[in-house]
Amino acid sequence: MRRAAVSLALLAAASALAGEARADRRIFAFTYPYMTLPGDSFEMEHYLDLGLNNWDDPATAEVEHDWTKPAWQHQVEFEYGVTDRLDFGLYNVFKQDPFGPLQFDGVKLRSRYRFADPGVHPIDIGTYLEITYAGDEIEIEQKLILSKILGRVEIAFNGTIEEGYELGAKEWEYLITPSLGVGYHFFPQLALALEYVGRLKIAEEEVMYYASYLGPGLSVAAGPFYWTLAGEWQLGRRAELAAIQVRSIVGIVF
Repeated sequence: MRRAAVSLALLAAASALAGEARADRRIFAFTYPYMTLPGDSFEMEHYLDLGLNNWDDPATAEVEHDWTKPAWQHQVEFEYGVTDRLDFGLYNVFKQDPFGPLQFDGVKLRSRYRFADPGVHPIDIGTYLEITYAGDEIEIEQKLILSKILGRVEIAFNGTIEEGYELGAKEWEYLITPSLGVGYHFFPQLALALEYVGRLKIAEEEVMYYASYLGPGLSVAAGPFYWTLAGEWQLGRRAELAAIQVRSIVGIVF
């Protein structure tokens, strides 16, 4: 009986810690969830983005594709729950060319707000604002977050608009990024997802391209930790964009 009581107590503690991680756990790599960080709590996240391109330009003699030379981007975020519905984050962004040195690329400030607790309204609604300074470029990103949880199924949609201003060129560029994620929680510690991301770029008042990405994701959680890994394939052949985009997110709630 004593062993059973101790086991139940440990299980309850582990469930409580797992609940903390799920409060702001991201089972989608490219689509933000509705839930915010609990008030007076702190989280650290590390994003690792990897772009792969295996397409060759037939107009050149050089073979451009090389799977062994990916482009990397690292982001380290420090996030704080101002209230149960409002959180704030600071990113430090680093980039790395294939096998080149790691370089500091800029900072991001962002805030996310949800209007109610989950399930109060037919669709859970949240907003997101982010400002980026990268030396020669300033970006402003606005995001509408729509979400619905149906039992073990989690659905999230982001409508995102980014305005980028290049200080040297003195011109604006726009990137419209709709994304949709559908995930299934097999257990509190394991979720699988399928995610779509679109990218519409507008520069000099002209549409430069629209690209689509689709792929699966895996998310695991244990106590205050979670890890989400996703890979998406471009549904097209735009050689200037990554053929495959991969993102890893590791988070820990304090």
